Amino acid sequence: MEPLNDVETQAWRAFLVLWRLGLPEFDRTLRTEGLIHLEYGILAVLREAPDQTMPAGEIAALAGVSSSRLSHRLRVMESRGDVTRCTSPLDGRGVLVTLTEQGDAKVARLADRHTADIRRVMFDPLTAQQTAALADALMTIARRLSDHPFLTPGDRVS
Repeated sequence: MEPLNDVETQAWRAFLVLWRLGLPEFDRTLRTEGLIHLEYGILAVLREAPDQTMPAGEIAALAGVSSSRLSHRLRVMESRGDVTRCTSPLDGRGVLVTLTEQGDAKVARLADRHTADIRRVMFDPLTAQQTAALADALMTIARRLSDHPFLTPGDRVS
């Protein structure tokens, strides 16, 4: 296997710094409502889903977590009153997850601050041209990993 060239190495290292130092910046804001990033993501995706409900398996696939990890996290979120879970009426085996009013209120309280964090960490240092190039590159990578509708243009979950 050929080693990474200088540009690839630079891109990979920059990604690692963003992941290790940038993501904790977002978590600080989310913790003000007692959430971790995974939980906020679940609530935000549910907020934009039809009837604010999604199958648990779809959430697990989108979040890139195992069904057992998601099940544990959903138990915690349900015990706090952020979501409800019920058996799917379609097959009786699947679980549907629904956003509660309390969960919706948490997302609403965090949305502007989370967006401001994203803008400050990710986009303020970039020109419009760099932002467009970054979006194009990241979408190319993301679409190789998932074809979930979350990636379609116009979706506004942050």
